[in-house]
Amino acid sequence: MSWYEDLKSLLAYTFYVPTMVTGFMVNYDKFKHAFELNDNKLNIFQFIKDICRFVFWVGFVDVALYYNYSKAIQRNKYLMNSLDTQTLFGICLTMGYILFFKHLTFYGISKPFLEADNVESPSLPKCVLSIYRLSDFWRTINNGQYRFMVKYFYKPLATHYGRTIASAGVFSYLCIWHGSYPDIIMWCLINFFVLSMERLIDFVVISYDFSAYRRLQAAFHTPLWLLNILSHMYFLMGFDTGNQYFKVLCFSWPWTLITLFGLYCGVEVSMEITNFRATYNKHKEE
Repeated sequence: MSWYEDLKSLLAYTFYVPTMVTGFMVNYDKFKHAFELNDNKLNIFQFIKDICRFVFWVGFVDVALYYNYSKAIQRNKYLMNSLDTQTLFGICLTMGYILFFKHLTFYGISKPFLEADNVESPSLPKCVLSIYRLSDFWRTINNGQYRFMVKYFYKPLATHYGRTIASAGVFSYLCIWHGSYPDIIMWCLINFFVLSMERLIDFVVISYDFSAYRRLQAAFHTPLWLLNILSHMYFLMGFDTGNQYFKVLCFSWPWTLITLFGLYCGVEVSMEITNFRATYNKHKEE
């Protein structure tokens, strides 16, 4: 291939409209392979259906953000300090759903156009309440970015320095990329700790044959899910509000015990959802 063809292909990838503004991060090899095939089989009914679906969710998010002033709330320390624990829990749940719907609409609106061009599009994010493992959360909330980070950061570092150093390198990059503010630093540190503990739990479960003891696994993952939620409150609501949630979630009697029990039940439900998805996908392939 001549330098002209290389340049043309690079410019086409850089200025490809579905991914340039709101779309997924698609690796260059996937993009190039799709257009080399030149085998577009557009299902116009499915295309229109998907467009209508994501336009609806865009409108839903727009209306939700019109009535939910998340950024204004986090900057009003007096308001946050005056709220009772139940209201803080409600805001925490709302912020999780806002994060999910923002990613769903921001990346989902470009998915029909990618599929129309036969470009392998990353999977859409799953509901945050159905995911208890942080590793699964990172894999699903922004699958395009996840693929990019794994291919160009995690795997090269893991090959030479091990998985722990690779995770530290990835989160160091994310910390710098997001500005290295105190809330971002806390977000990255907690994420790194939780992922490291998840690997340790997986090692213990496999080594000591705890795979049949689902309740024990759920108990192991419950405090990690709490830390996962806490880390994203730092990321979404800022450092001061994150500290407030740290006190409420971890050192507020009896709400800490109530929260842990609720999250334990959530882990059990999430495990069941995960098993159902695996069984459904297996039957679908057969």
